[in-house]
Amino acid sequence: MMWHDVLTLLSGLGVALVGAVLLSADLRHWPPRAGHPRMLVRTLLAGATGVILMLYSLALLPGVFVDLRYLPSVLFTLLFGPGWGALALLPVLTVRVLTGGAGVGPAVISAGAALVISGLIFWRVGPRLFTQPRRWALLPLIFVFNGVGLLLQPDGAALFQRVYGPLMLVNVLALWAAMLVVHRRARHLQSLLDLRRAAFMDPLTGLNNRRQFDLDLKKLQAGQHLVALDVDFFKQVNDRLGHAGGDRVLREVAQALGRSVRPQDSVYRVGGEEFALILRDLTPEQGLMVTQRCLNAAPQIDGGGQPVTLSAGWTAAQPGEPGESALARADAALYRAKDAGRNRMDIDPGTDQTQAVALAARRTLALLASDHDPDAADWLALLQAAVQDVPGAQSGTLYVLDRGDFLLSAQTGFSDDLLGQRRSPRSLRRWYAGPPGEWQSGVPRVLRGEAIRVNTHAASEVEAQVTGQEHFRHLSVDSIHESLGVPVAVDGLVMAFLNLDRVAPGPPFGPEAQRTARAFGEQVAALLRARARRILAARQQRELEALARLSGTLRGAVSTAGVIAAVTGTTRALLGAREIVFLQYDPPGDRLVSRHLFGVSEDEGRVSLPRGQGLAWAALDGGEILRVVDVRGARRVHRPAFLTGGAMMAVPLHLHAHELGVVCITRDEAFGAEDADLMTLLTPHVISALERARERAELQDAQTGSLLALGLTLEARGLERSGHTRRVVALAARLARLLKLDEADRCALIRGAALHDIGLSVDPHATHPQAGEALARQIGGLHPDTLAVIRHHHERWDGHGFPDGLAAEQIPLLARAFTLIDTLDTLTDPPAGQPTLTPGDIRRRMQQQAGSQLDPAMTAHLDGLLSDPPSGSPTDPPSSPPDAVPAGDPTRQPPG
Repeated sequence: MMWHDVLTLLSGLGVALVGAVLLSADLRHWPPRAGHPRMLVRTLLAGATGVILMLYSLALLPGVFVDLRYLPSVLFTLLFGPGWGALALLPVLTVRVLTGGAGVGPAVISAGAALVISGLIFWRVGPRLFTQPRRWALLPLIFVFNGVGLLLQPDGAALFQRVYGPLMLVNVLALWAAMLVVHRRARHLQSLLDLRRAAFMDPLTGLNNRRQFDLDLKKLQAGQHLVALDVDFFKQVNDRLGHAGGDRVLREVAQALGRSVRPQDSVYRVGGEEFALILRDLTPEQGLMVTQRCLNAAPQIDGGGQPVTLSAGWTAAQPGEPGESALARADAALYRAKDAGRNRMDIDPGTDQTQAVALAARRTLALLASDHDPDAADWLALLQAAVQDVPGAQSGTLYVLDRGDFLLSAQTGFSDDLLGQRRSPRSLRRWYAGPPGEWQSGVPRVLRGEAIRVNTHAASEVEAQVTGQEHFRHLSVDSIHESLGVPVAVDGLVMAFLNLDRVAPGPPFGPEAQRTARAFGEQVAALLRARARRILAARQQRELEALARLSGTLRGAVSTAGVIAAVTGTTRALLGAREIVFLQYDPPGDRLVSRHLFGVSEDEGRVSLPRGQGLAWAALDGGEILRVVDVRGARRVHRPAFLTGGAMMAVPLHLHAHELGVVCITRDEAFGAEDADLMTLLTPHVISALERARERAELQDAQTGSLLALGLTLEARGLERSGHTRRVVALAARLARLLKLDEADRCALIRGAALHDIGLSVDPHATHPQAGEALARQIGGLHPDTLAVIRHHHERWDGHGFPDGLAAEQIPLLARAFTLIDTLDTLTDPPAGQPTLTPGDIRRRMQQQAGSQLDPAMTAHLDGLLSDPPSGSPTDPPSSPPDAVPAGDPTRQPPG
């Protein structure tokens, strides 16, 4: 290498360093910003510098050069990323390809390798590489593949050995020198940034501080939005968590605000728990949405067992208005928000946008029309807009349809303690006091003076009747001079009720106020239409599913007990019931007697109610479904020990003006009007099923009575002991209950008991079972198991019986059951001349027969049969419900 070659390379190094100095001088921020508007110009200059460096090349071989042409693109990649580095490399590669020669391929390989490796270093380290010289040991890796492409050419190995060292050395030294230039600039910018942070950044939260806010406030432009925010009850947060915990809350609030705004917006901590926002390039509606998003983010922060909330005042800068004036208006709006109860936003009404409150309404109404339901802040903004828009309105409440009832969702001018209160549609319609047609059409009505108090009392009476809310929390109506009510109706369905009040002397709600209120209601209704469709669709879907579920469960229910069990199971699934008791009307005792229980033990729930006691009788006498929000505060509800709280609903059942009973349902959550409507829909189907079960039972009783008469003829002819047939029929009914047989098996056992010895009428010998079966087959409609009882009731467990010599479980179940009954009656009422046995003797003798004559499993039910021995007439006739029991102690009351 000659001296002129060294001078060429040094000249190229000088050009490269000049380019590095110019680039670093153009940097205004650290870390550098790749989105800087002059980035394209910087990239073109870097590409041009690379092309110029090609002029300072050292030709070691034909087509093979040593120079610094890739240095600008590598430096660009390390500063701004591989995308910008590739753009800076493009001019260099273009010139190299156009000049041609044998080294084009190796040049492309070397350039690509350098770009990829420098890009990997950028993604791994980033701009920190320039401020941490210890990491510069990574830089030689960038050029490790320089010249590798020569290995692809003839005699490439020899060329590679001659070129690789100079290429690596020159490029690494030049890159270190350029890095040093940028390093000094980066340190300078970092120092300036640290100074700026100390002067204009809050050290606790990392937000802009009051000094920066004052500077930006002076530059506030017309149309930009200014928001003043304050952490609610921050002193209490500090008291609960201490100052360290309070600092943590402030940092999390700052982070939440930063996440809720856009990059072009500014967030400030202006002092203590006070924050501010400057929002740029937004419409008023968009600015309000961003502000509300900030308020919605705060409750996610833990304030020491309570969520953190923010209050906000929003305003928009006016043309020519000083920033201090806009701040004063924002602060005034903030104080109004705090005075109104905190955790809300107030909109400055003194702006040139005189419809600022209407902006809040449009924002809220837009949310109402969307696919998700609005939150409490949206309802409040809507109500505040109505109060300020309607002439004469000074306070108000907003009820919104929720699960069939109306939920108090927003209030202004009253107490937040009222929020969440529920009112039935009947109560609210009574408060409205207008004709039903006007209610469904959304016609406003005005009440004045004494009419307000009269209708308030009447509505409370209706509420107490329907839901049992006897201690209803009222608004302070004594201070209300006038009340303007607007039903918000969609296709005849009232979705909300807007109530606006005048509490101070002033002009009455005249035609203009009513027109404005109705126009507001119609606007709300138009935007609630989608919500109404969702509610109606959900209601129809729920009703269809309920009907399908109930129809499916009733399909297999043939008895009264089966119908009630199906209704209980369906109701539990549909309403999430905690306890369900079916109280069946008992005409002889004029009582409601429990027949089917869910969630209640038999000891607690198997009771009765005299007429006139409890919610159940009130529902049955009134013929309407009644609800109680909380049984603890309802005087007309009798509360047994298990009913410690929760809501109750009583569903009466009538058939042709006859009282059938009441279904009493309890759960923790209050029942809504939608729940009552659903039960109203299902009740006719339940009553129809009960009627079918009653008719079926009457038919079965008639058939069983006829069969019993056939059995009694044997006694009349002296072929059977007197009273035997009635006693075994009664025992069969009780054993069926003990065995928990279904209705079909129960009837088969009872009828088999009535006809078991009918064969004696034609064959008084040991073959009478076969004769009886043959005779019974001539009677239409008998169940096969009834025939099995007649044929096999003389079989023995040990196989020594007749007529077929069956043993153990070969004998049909009902035949084994009747053998137990027949044996028991023989021992209980022995033939003439034999001694009468005590229950203990009977039990002992029958236990001795277990495993020989009797099924051992059947003898386990002896105690249940002996505890209520049969008399000469059936004490449990077939017509009795299978789960019927004595009423028990009348002083113990079931739910209802």
